[in-house]
Amino acid sequence: MLRTKMSNTHPGEIVFIDGNTGNIVSREDARQLPEALVFAETAGGKVPIVKVVAHTHGDRREIMEYGADGALLRTTMQRRDP
Repeated sequence: MLRTKMSNTHPGEIVFIDGNTGNIVSREDARQLPEALVFAETAGGKVPIVKVVAHTHGDRREIMEYGADGALLRTTMQRRDP
């Protein structure tokens, strides 16, 4: 069940966190970012992303995006070219 509420508006800020250290890397004004980074498409519609946590594991990076209620909205895996 999706707990996160759909919204076409954003609360204003997205916090980017280094998942390996827990440190805040930056706080960005959502109005200055592309819509694809500000909202996640879910079965219930668009949901604002308010927190992005990136973990690095060797040559891989896992990026997790969360809604205002703490629900995980989507995860992206990246791999560095050898």
